[in-house]
This record gives sequence, C-alpha cells and structure tokens, in this order.
Amino acid sequence: KQKLKFQTYYSLGEFYTDKRFFNKALDNAQNALKISLDLYDIENQNHLKTLDLIGKIYAQQTLYSKAEEYMLKSYKLKEKFYGKNDISLNSSLINLGEIYLLKGLYKKSEKAFLSALQNLENYYGENHFNLSTPLMWLGGLYRDLGSFEKAKKYFLKALLIDEKTYGENSIELAENLYWVGYIYTEIGIYEKAKKYFKRSISVLNSHYGQNHYKTANTLNWIGNIYEKEKQYKTAEDY
Repeated sequence: KQKLKFQTYYSLGEFYTDKRFFNKALDNAQNALKISLDLYDIENQNHLKTLDLIGKIYAQQTLYSKAEEYMLKSYKLKEKFYGKNDISLNSSLINLGEIYLLKGLYKKSEKAFLSALQNLENYYGENHFNLSTPLMWLGGLYRDLGSFEKAKKYFLKALLIDEKTYGENSIELAENLYWVGYIYTEIGIYEKAKKYFKRSISVLNSHYGQNHYKTANTLNWIGNIYEKEKQYKTAEDY
C-alpha cells in the first residue's frame, strides 16, 4: 500500500513538473520523499530519484541553491554507496553542472561536466551516443566563457557522434550544427560558418518546413556573415 502511495506521489510530482505547476509538483515530490524514507534504504533508487526530482523542481523555479542542495545530496549518496566512478553518478553530475553554470560557478560546472564525460568514456568508450550530452554542455560552457576553440572542439565531437548515431539529416543534429556555425562566426572563419548554418537549415526544413522560427534565426546569422563580407546583395536575400 505504501509503495503504491509512493509511486502515485512521485508520478504526480513528475506530471505537475511537466505542466509547470511547481507548487503542486513539490508537494507531491516531498510526500514521495517522506514515504521513501520509511520504505527504503537511503541508497535505494526510488529515494535517490525523488531527491533528483525535487532538485529539478527547484531548478525550474530558478531556486538554484535549493536545487543544488537536493542534487548534491543525491550525488553524495550515490558516490558513497556505488563509488565515484559508477555510471549512476552521471545524471547527478550533469544536473549539478547545469546548476553551477546557471549560478555562474564556471569552474565547478566545468569539473562536473568533465567528470561525467570521463565516466561515460570509461564505461562506454569514446564514441557512444550518451557522451553527446556532456559534450554539448561543455561546448556551451566554453562558448559562454568566450573560449571558442575549446567550444568548437566539444561541439564538433558531439556532432560527429550524433551523425554516426542518428544519421546526417536527423533533427538531433540541428542545434549542434547551429552552434558549430556560431563558433566559426565568432572566430571569423565565415565559409565554414555558412556551411554549418546551411546544413542546420536543411535539417530544420526537412522536419519542420521553411517557416520555423529556428530557421529564421539561422538565416539571420547567414545574412550577417554576408554583410561582414560586404556581399550586401546576397545578405538581403537572407
């Protein structure tokens, strides 16, 4: 009976989180956490995933210190019971990396994402599709810091993995292609920037048609590049 109550509260917490009813989500998640403490050992996956859910709810409310508190508690329990290199730590590391990034704690963010990447490489090898998530986060971190060569390295690695995993015209590639184009624009390599932006547009068009807002944004970037190159007539076309 208590197990069913736990699952009901937890599922409602997830449901209300997805619907962005965060107060209801938090009430249900906290109820699930109380039951999990009575039912399970603290290293049990049901207890740990509830801590993660509460952290996620706080993060979506931009209450980053509270989010960090619960995500860090989950991470430390996983590390204690499963070891610091266990694959189960990676979701916590990526969650913490995102929170630290949002708080402007860039060194902590970098450390978390790099630890997740290293664990995944050790577990799956260097070309597994699960590596794409920390690679993209690292690319975004270095982009925000203006370290464009580092950003390019991680975005391109993620792109190579995603191309092998999903195919060259998959929608999963569109965002990555866009960011590679953005990085090449920032470092002044305009031909490559246009190449990746145009590939991103091709992918978006094939999935969403020509009037999607992401397509318009990417077209603007291409137009800006042609302006920088003083090709004003071509820029107008974009």
